[in-house]
Amino acid sequence: MDGYISFPDIILLGAQRGYSRQEAGSRLLDFLKNQCPSGRLQAMLKVLSDGGIVLRHDLAIRPVEWQNNPWEMFGLVSPDLECSWQDHEEDPHESMVADLGAGTFSAYLLDLGDWFKHDVQLEHWTSSYAIECHSLSLPINDAHLIMSYSPSELEDLIRKWPKPSRSRDLFWTDVLSKDPRRGTWGQDDIRKWPEEEWNILRPAGKRGRPRARKAQ
Repeated sequence: MDGYISFPDIILLGAQRGYSRQEAGSRLLDFLKNQCPSGRLQAMLKVLSDGGIVLRHDLAIRPVEWQNNPWEMFGLVSPDLECSWQDHEEDPHESMVADLGAGTFSAYLLDLGDWFKHDVQLEHWTSSYAIECHSLSLPINDAHLIMSYSPSELEDLIRKWPKPSRSRDLFWTDVLSKDPRRGTWGQDDIRKWPEEEWNILRPAGKRGRPRARKAQ
């Protein structure tokens, strides 16, 4: 488990950087939906038939591989850090629930192969499956990325910076160096920001001709 961090600790990292628990959970879910490839997530996995027969039970944490990303189906994260999905269109018995604060995931699926890559033997074929994941975790680098400003969030921060100076070093000193949400953003990253893009984000003020003084 070297180099990995559990979901509860990812939420704690978010809290340390000033996010509410719900905000941290929402950022984590957004990463799982949009940036987490198959096999990146790790967990202890258990698969059961609809009759309760255990078809697979991992006693060690292993990568979780999927055919279709199940996290894309989830809705908003609740204040208690739960999110869920239920198939109201085809079969209401098919559903998924995750507790991001506890690092758990469970689902009832009609066809396990539609969602997850698995090694369940075909002779155990049943009409539906229950799948349980415990000790969900991600690489530590991903956790820091999740709880850091994205490029678009950093651009918003630059636009809202009240000082008229275009100095990237000044922005780093006055704003970003003191912000726990900067994560892996460093001073060199700000210095390397293309000048054209920086000037678009920090446009120059109007420089009209000075007003003539009134005659005395």
